[in-house]
Amino acid sequence: MIVVSAVTTKSLTKNKITPRFAIFQTDWGVVGIVGHNNRITSLFLPQANSRTIINKIARLYPGSVNIQNFLPCLQAQIKAYFQGKSFDFTFKPDLQNLSEFTIEVLDTCRSIPPGQTLTYGQLAQKINRPNAARAVGNALAANPLPLIIPCHRVTAAHGKLGGYSGTGGTKIKQSLINHESKTDWSV
Repeated sequence: MIVVSAVTTKSLTKNKITPRFAIFQTDWGVVGIVGHNNRITSLFLPQANSRTIINKIARLYPGSVNIQNFLPCLQAQIKAYFQGKSFDFTFKPDLQNLSEFTIEVLDTCRSIPPGQTLTYGQLAQKINRPNAARAVGNALAANPLPLIIPCHRVTAAHGKLGGYSGTGGTKIKQSLINHESKTDWSV
């Protein structure tokens, strides 16, 4: 079982845990994952080449070790997603280093099925905080695990896309939404 974790670089260093990472090719480009043991702490969305991701990992996780077969099941699921095939990101995340509000937002975001979207306001209503749309957006901006926690499925009101803090910004957000809307995920 894979446990998703929002463990910070400081907590890894403090606990003398050496982060591991893998860089792998998908149909959309090179993706990177970072973690330790069976936990993933970060996911880097597709880039044209591995150098960009390696530089980010080196900056955020100094001393990390490249292990290409790190979390092979997760790598296979991410590849399947970008191929438009069935995938399974249903494992329970471990978001212990985030605020309770952020955890609640991210957990609720995970319930949005592929091909569907909610607005920031609708997500705020789902967590019984109807006036917290802006705070929901801020919580989603802290998401270290795009795709696994599909924050791209949350949009602004009135059909506007809204922001996206993932690599590639709103362009990748729109591409992910389009990809999911054109794929039959029930297979």
